[in-house]
Amino acid sequence: MAKFNATGIEGLALSMEQFAAIPDDVVEEMLDAGGAVVVRYHRAEISAQGLMKSGKLLGSIKAHPKSGSAKNDWKRYVLIYPTGSHHTFQSRVVTKQYARSKHGRTYTKGGGAKVVTNSEVGFIQAYGAPKKGIRATDWMNKANAKAAPEVEKAELAVYDRWMKSLDL
Repeated sequence: MAKFNATGIEGLALSMEQFAAIPDDVVEEMLDAGGAVVVRYHRAEISAQGLMKSGKLLGSIKAHPKSGSAKNDWKRYVLIYPTGSHHTFQSRVVTKQYARSKHGRTYTKGGGAKVVTNSEVGFIQAYGAPKKGIRATDWMNKANAKAAPEVEKAELAVYDRWMKSLDL
């Protein structure tokens, strides 16, 4: 009959508890490391596809750490997207006459200024605007696909460093 004898199993149980409860600062460090990689790949894809006339879109891509709750469980995540205003669009002033005006009364339409954000420019560059003659480039999805293996490596490096600090 075989016997199984284990010594030090109590230490293994404690290690599994530590393994299951990753501290928030380690999670945030992992997300920051992955976010920095994705930002670099987004900027590289914009440059590679030649989508920078003024350079505002290229410089506006940033990682935004967020936290939110999903059924009383706090989740941390990072959003990477273009921020800030790109340019101001001044619409043309058009003077029109009322349809049933007997005395030539007129009104003006337009003339307002619209601020165009970098998010709008990035979206249009990614998905296109056929009526304006802008073709879709899908730059964001291509950059995310290229960045995935390196994001995994960056986050794993932070996680491995934390595991080594626990002597696991």
